[in-house]
Amino acid sequence: MPKERLIVFQRGHKVGELAQSLFPGGINMSPGHPGAYRKAIINTSQKIQEGFPVIYEAAFQHDQVLIFLDILVHTGTGWHAYEVKSSGGISDTYRLDAALQYHVIRGAGIDLQGISIIHIDKEYVLEDELDPKKLFKIVNVTADAVSRQEFVRQQIIREKEALELAHSPKIDVGDHCREPYDCDFIGHCWKNVPKKPEQEARQQLDIENIKKITTAISSQTAFLKLNVMLPAVPMYKGTHPYQSIAFGYSIRNKDDGQVKSLIFGHESNPEEKLIPALTSDIKGIDNIICFGQSYLIKKMFPEIKVLDLKDMILNDSDFFNEMKDRSELEKLRIMFKIQQKEARPAYLSDAVAEHYFLKDLNDDEVRSNLEIYSQIWVKSIHELFIQFLNIK
Repeated sequence: MPKERLIVFQRGHKVGELAQSLFPGGINMSPGHPGAYRKAIINTSQKIQEGFPVIYEAAFQHDQVLIFLDILVHTGTGWHAYEVKSSGGISDTYRLDAALQYHVIRGAGIDLQGISIIHIDKEYVLEDELDPKKLFKIVNVTADAVSRQEFVRQQIIREKEALELAHSPKIDVGDHCREPYDCDFIGHCWKNVPKKPEQEARQQLDIENIKKITTAISSQTAFLKLNVMLPAVPMYKGTHPYQSIAFGYSIRNKDDGQVKSLIFGHESNPEEKLIPALTSDIKGIDNIICFGQSYLIKKMFPEIKVLDLKDMILNDSDFFNEMKDRSELEKLRIMFKIQQKEARPAYLSDAVAEHYFLKDLNDDEVRSNLEIYSQIWVKSIHELFIQFLNIK
């Protein structure tokens, strides 16, 4: 499983644990491993019979479908189910998931009066201390879950029929293989699918836009890569969920070619030290060239002209559609065949870099790898710009 997906799962678990504070005093029924699933179902049923008012990770099985509910609460007249999502909103996928849980819990004989989805309020701003009651929004989706019950029952029947087939279903591959999540069988189903002919780099570029931009570049130019994190739960006073916070950078001047990298600690908002340091490093610079971070850089330095190389690449390029699950660095390498002499870093995306930044920044090896990651990025941006200059 990709590191990025594992990190998303870990983030979800942490948000789920934080949401439990909305209903304190519960007992956790989470199984330690798949072999304990059956025991978890039995234990959940036992705790319900014993009258426990709040149960975390309650396990239920009905119609051969097993679920684990984030929070089950007795209201005094019946039970209410809560499913926690680390996102800033509610998608149709989440609603369908709630409908399935409603079906299973009711089918298991529980007097379930309603079900709600708990998600993060992206407008919440952290003050002196984190307030879970303000961080989360609770949306009652009972009516929607009830309206989907017939669909859920029919879908379960279809899934069971598929499991009984002697061979895998005869379904053509397509966009549904990645919606709403990547299917675990992509490697199997797509292995014999012919790849589209590789496009030449020129076919993927907005040539007129490149000429317009590159001819206006002065010699006082720097190439910049920010190390950015988007914590789901705000960490610093005055910030909100999923706010982009830069914790490091690499910069390379157009003329001298030297790369400077800095990583700042997370004990306080790293931008408090990063912005003054970067302000000093870009003194006398007229242009900053980046790849996909123009919004954040412009927010920091509105007086400087920021050129985003990503804007030079056609938005409708088949290349980006095909490579959407790869890191930006890999996109650069593949499209322009950029060969780097440095060892390939362990962290290939901002999500992974953020994870290690928050977890083990005091580890010298981690800090070194984060610096290598951003250095390779900024050198790739520089080489990509040179490629653009050579386009006729």
